Amino acid sequence: MKIRIFVISFLCLLLGICGCADLDQEIVFEELTPSPIQEPAEVSSFPTEVPTKTPLLPSPVPTIPAPTPVKTQVSLTQLEIFLALPRDEENVIIGSYEFSEDIELIVSKNGVNMRDIPSTEGKRISAFSKGQRVIAHGVENGWVKVTVLPGMFEGYIRSDFIGLYNPEDIYYANPIRFTVEVKEIVNGVEVIKKMTSNFVDVREYIPSIQTYIVFATPDNYTGKTLYARDICLLEQGTAKKLKKAQELFMKDGYSIKVYDAYRPSTVSGIIHDFVGDSAYAADYGKSTHNRGAAVDITLVDMDGNELEMPSGVMELNEKAHRNNKNMSEEAKKNMDYLTEIMTSCGFRTYSKEWWHFTDTQVNQYPASDLDFTKIYYELPEDRNGE
Repeated sequence: MKIRIFVISFLCLLLGICGCADLDQEIVFEELTPSPIQEPAEVSSFPTEVPTKTPLLPSPVPTIPAPTPVKTQVSLTQLEIFLALPRDEENVIIGSYEFSEDIELIVSKNGVNMRDIPSTEGKRISAFSKGQRVIAHGVENGWVKVTVLPGMFEGYIRSDFIGLYNPEDIYYANPIRFTVEVKEIVNGVEVIKKMTSNFVDVREYIPSIQTYIVFATPDNYTGKTLYARDICLLEQGTAKKLKKAQELFMKDGYSIKVYDAYRPSTVSGIIHDFVGDSAYAADYGKSTHNRGAAVDITLVDMDGNELEMPSGVMELNEKAHRNNKNMSEEAKKNMDYLTEIMTSCGFRTYSKEWWHFTDTQVNQYPASDLDFTKIYYELPEDRNGE
């Protein structure tokens, strides 16, 4: 029997985590520093290797058009209501409830299963990582009915694996390593070689750097949120070069601001179809972003103000061209300064996008299609064992 809640005033209760069994084996990334968390019920364990038969890793990245955006702003009263719902000894909510407002929450463990019905007997839709944002619509028999942002999946997650969303929390991705086999034609002969990727989270690898990953928000030229997580990944070799550049900029009183780094191949396909011009958006698997060896960046001063440049970042027109004769002297000076440092650190430019820089060793990395929901994430205190 569902109870519609309108006015309830209770003290906030802390959410906990507990469970038993129902483990799945599906996720395919090798963790260099795996989380020490003991797997609870409705939590999937992640295998240690990625299949090596294809250079592109399939993933359920959202397609355009995305569903109508759900509400993410809720009243404190509504959140208090959710926190005050009765729970059993395993911290599972007792009963069924409808929310008068949607509530933004998070998945509180790594590898948590989503089901198509509110039961462990339901079909497993997918598994999600710690910190994954979800929109909760109600509770059915102790299972929270949720939409996983940005609208990729809808289903049920058991309530003891749902936690409070804190916008100030930063979830770092654990290092990701995998090997793929790539076919190449050498002197007319098909050759298969192995290529290894070793991704790091730039936000942790270069703590001083600023990020605003536009495709993790609707604030981009597609108007859609295309990344399930606000994450900034690069190949470690590329990240080392970017770290060197950041150190040089910091000496002059500036900082890099990253708008995009690694981009899954499926997202590149979506963007290519939307833009309709390969000069500005490479197709599936063809972008240097797909290799984790390219960045879209600008510079900011120590107050976070962006320096004047020929155009806005991601402004896809002739204003963004490096040979734009109408740019101001200040914009050209700043662009040239940005270019000088980046090229000295092992990056090359792109003539039609002043903000785009590619690692000169890009071809040693494979293109891939990582699913951001399947990566292990940890808070800084998890790293420190607190």
